Amino acid sequence: MSSFEAMEYDEGTIQFWYDINHPETVSTFLSLSKDNLTAELKEEYQKEMFYNCVVNEIVSPWFVQKLSFVDSSTNKISRIYNVEDTDKFSQILCKLVNHTKSNEYITGSFVNKWLAKFGIGDKLIIVGSDEWMGAKIYLENNGVRRLLADEGYGITQLASLLLQIDILKGKYKYDYFEGNEMKVAYHSSFISIEEPEVHLHPKYQSMLADLFVEAYQKYNIHFIIETHSEYLIRKLQVMIADKENPLTPNDISLNYVEKDENGVSKNRKIEILDDGDLSEPFGTGFFDEADSLAMQLFRSKPILS
Repeated sequence: MSSFEAMEYDEGTIQFWYDINHPETVSTFLSLSKDNLTAELKEEYQKEMFYNCVVNEIVSPWFVQKLSFVDSSTNKISRIYNVEDTDKFSQILCKLVNHTKSNEYITGSFVNKWLAKFGIGDKLIIVGSDEWMGAKIYLENNGVRRLLADEGYGITQLASLLLQIDILKGKYKYDYFEGNEMKVAYHSSFISIEEPEVHLHPKYQSMLADLFVEAYQKYNIHFIIETHSEYLIRKLQVMIADKENPLTPNDISLNYVEKDENGVSKNRKIEILDDGDLSEPFGTGFFDEADSLAMQLFRSKPILS
């Protein structure tokens, strides 16, 4: 209880608590100050606060509160987005427009860098109505704007992911002093992504690994990724094998889900070793599938005499 005993019991705190839990008694406590609160009231308040904290921790623990979710290929593609919609992409827009005072939100250096790397454009621009009830999203390239809705699912999926990273790195950024020098750091945050490779060219699937690693190393964003992409996994292996890259095996955790002989799904942890090799192979039908098909094609060719 020590953390609660140190809390301030001012009028605003008491009023807020009773507004929510006991509205019929608000008028009784508005006149109280922290000096004349009785021991019984303080104890009751402490118990209520302790109860609320325990319930909140069970229902929504700290890591869940810092967890965002990007689902697979369900991003709404629209020429005009309604920020009151409940789909994930509209909610991302809502978060962004709530943090800008103008009717335009223009993405910053990280998002713009990766838009250029993927060959999509120079920047994203979200243009809202005066009341911010609707918004259009543009890709700008060489000064020319075109609607994101005209680019298809794959580009919209990437834009959604980049915007989510942009939100988190801004939300959990903080300044601190090291000696007399002001520096910037980031509290840890998490993004759970379902099949980020959907609708993407294999080259872009490979580039996703670079994107995730940079966001992790620069902004302390941790990714929980469900994927079937061989290219994404292979690129992570290459990055770990590259001695000039600070990524280490401890930064990556691979969990392979497969069915046993009884058809029950089991999780098996596989490590990426220092040289990029896997500690044990995936099950059949993943990395070996392309080789298997190539061998079948080879065997179908006529043998020259």
